[in-house]
Amino acid sequence: MFFELWDYQEREETTQEFQFLGSSDRLNWVLGVYYHDLEVLSKDQIWETWDRPGSVNCPRIRTCPRYRHAENLIATEDTAIFAEVVFDLTEQLSLTVGARYSEEDFSSEVYCGISGNPRDVLPCVGGEGVRDPQQGTRYFGRIPQRHVQGGAPLVFDASFDAFTPRLALQYQFSDNVMGYITGAEGFNGGDVNSLFNPELPNNGIVSFDPEYLTNYELGLRSDFANNRLRFNATYFWGTWAGIQVGEVLTPGQATTTNAGEAEISGIEIESVWRPTDSFLVNFTLATLDAGYTDTGLATTIQVGDKFQNAPETGYSIGLQWDNNLSSGGSVMVRADYGWIDDVVTFRDRRFHWPSRANVAYGLASGRITWTPAVGNWDVAFFGTNLTNEYYRQGGFPAVLAGIDQGVVGRPREFGVTLRMRLE
Repeated sequence: MFFELWDYQEREETTQEFQFLGSSDRLNWVLGVYYHDLEVLSKDQIWETWDRPGSVNCPRIRTCPRYRHAENLIATEDTAIFAEVVFDLTEQLSLTVGARYSEEDFSSEVYCGISGNPRDVLPCVGGEGVRDPQQGTRYFGRIPQRHVQGGAPLVFDASFDAFTPRLALQYQFSDNVMGYITGAEGFNGGDVNSLFNPELPNNGIVSFDPEYLTNYELGLRSDFANNRLRFNATYFWGTWAGIQVGEVLTPGQATTTNAGEAEISGIEIESVWRPTDSFLVNFTLATLDAGYTDTGLATTIQVGDKFQNAPETGYSIGLQWDNNLSSGGSVMVRADYGWIDDVVTFRDRRFHWPSRANVAYGLASGRITWTPAVGNWDVAFFGTNLTNEYYRQGGFPAVLAGIDQGVVGRPREFGVTLRMRLE
């Protein structure tokens, strides 16, 4: 299969938020309202050739061209009211209570431009939604029209609402150590798949539901050794319900639907240590355990599948040395190394290439910066990907076409930067 997509959009967007704030000796509060209005006019023209033997359009050949030319108008209106109160129960303990109520309305109108003139945009109901090639193809002439002329546009409306609370307790153990625990719910509204495709139920014009996240977090923020050592740690866990996933149910088009549930948990650690005035060490570590526990309406994922772009482990370490010169200038020498675990870039397991192209990798970099005594400019010599690691930053295999696609990361590079500060 091969395809070419042309897409044009016009957007009109308005957003506004008002906040009212107040405070007293032991109380701080905020009350707000939010409004967002968006209209998007999209025009899509898609050409595909794919294996479809026996089709009404090409009954005697294996490779069948398919044309689609559609225009859709999507209007969304979001409104919300929110409030949060922070109350100091004691000098060390504070309580935060917050909530948000959201309403989201969607409307979609889809037209199919499949007349004798591909620039025309006609209402569409039924049919294959193919555009008539004006000069035919190398395999056959004009594609038969099965479009119902004079039909009404495909219209779909949907509305969603949610109440999402937040509760937190924060305790100040000392001037330099603070701990907290929070529980919160998050909401991402549903939407409408609006790309016309007669091979899908209701011609592909179907809505999908909101997704909800219930998340808990336990954290520590601390400074030790006269503020020379900083250590922050966070543990989080939660449940993600109604997960919105894109599934390739027909070649060349992803349809969003709702998976069931997933459980997530992880740890985030960051630390900065300055043993002397001229030497600094920083370190970060992140772990993530996320997997589907219920697939819901999704058909191309399985229980236990990984989330896309969600590595299980990642860490970084940096070293920095600052030296003041006798001439009045300074030299800064810095080295960094970061490592990231394997990732998948597409939820659909059919697009997980057996070669595991997006494997774990680590990158090393370095920089030497000289600042003269005048201090309003500096020059730096730097190197990136010093070990010349081969890695990919994204992409996925187009299995139906038998090809692999992705973005390869930049190789080892060296450079010079000159920076001047205007005062």
